[in-house]
Amino acid sequence: MAAMEGILVRVRSQLGMWRVSNVDPHDACGVLMKRIDVEHNVPVHQQQLSTDPAGSNVIDPSMPLAKVGVSRSGDMLYLKIDSTASALVNGPEMPTGKKIAADGSIVTMTFEESTADAGFRPGMPRLRDLKNNWTLTDFLEMDDKFVYKIKKQDEAMCTSVTMDHASAGAFTQYLSSFGWRQQRVGYLYGTFEEDNSVLVHAVYEPPQVRPLHQPPPPRTTHIPHIMSHVNLRILSHLLPHILST
Repeated sequence: MAAMEGILVRVRSQLGMWRVSNVDPHDACGVLMKRIDVEHNVPVHQQQLSTDPAGSNVIDPSMPLAKVGVSRSGDMLYLKIDSTASALVNGPEMPTGKKIAADGSIVTMTFEESTADAGFRPGMPRLRDLKNNWTLTDFLEMDDKFVYKIKKQDEAMCTSVTMDHASAGAFTQYLSSFGWRQQRVGYLYGTFEEDNSVLVHAVYEPPQVRPLHQPPPPRTTHIPHIMSHVNLRILSHLLPHILST
């Protein structure tokens, strides 16, 4: 009597669908598990075979495959791989992409390269690695932790700013005469009032050095000395932008 030809058994796991060929239905399920160990690098002690997707009907490794309903080619079993298995982290079954090497050839990416951008955010694990079940509320609450919003300060440094019309006019008129194509800096001197408002009384324009990459500090020592005698302090500076051509 001719020997019975082996069948093809489909095994679905977290890593996808595997097809194990030349399986004898009379063999114990443990034999199939050893095949999975050899062919897919998942140790037997990290395997749990079942006949249903939920994994509730766990198969005894000593039972023949035919006894659990695996007798024809195409029959399927479900495999749950232990979460500590290395195959789930860096196994060869993990999906990888392609990349162009330095010499122009197309090569397979390593597992680390293919999963570098798989995280929820750069440097973070995937969502399913953090938690199995997510609701929209859970996702929005976690996403909000990484959203940076620019908010106004609780207390304003000053309530208002008033500039001396003549000083501001002289500064802008000079720039306007060059078509706003020459950069210039001016230091604002004024006072802080009791209601936290600011009054700008004068604009000091130090000697200008072009190209002007940063505001030059007041180099003459008599300017701060003069301003202190009239109770004026340096408040800020003006640095207008040059019109683009």
